[in-house]
Amino acid sequence: MGTLFICATPIGNLSDISSRLTETLESVDCIYGEDTRRVIKLLNHLNIEKPVYSYFVGNEHNKLNEIKKGLIPRVRVISSNVVHNYLINQQ
Repeated sequence: MGTLFICATPIGNLSDISSRLTETLESVDCIYGEDTRRVIKLLNHLNIEKPVYSYFVGNEHNKLNEIKKGLIPRVRVISSNVVHNYLINQQ
């Protein structure tokens, strides 16, 4: 089974990101975020290139199966921005 990281990201100053979160973002295969524009801005600030996919209230039912399928061995997914209770409760 793969690993799902659920992480909060800085709201204002991008420099407020922790080194641990930076390392996690560098290690994952893809990133799901509520606002992909903000995730991409953060990744650009950190010089990290990863595929970014949307996950927000409204598409959570469709995305949940997609995320679960991604949790196969050696695949790691991270969700950033607002963490939705729906995703956590469906695990």
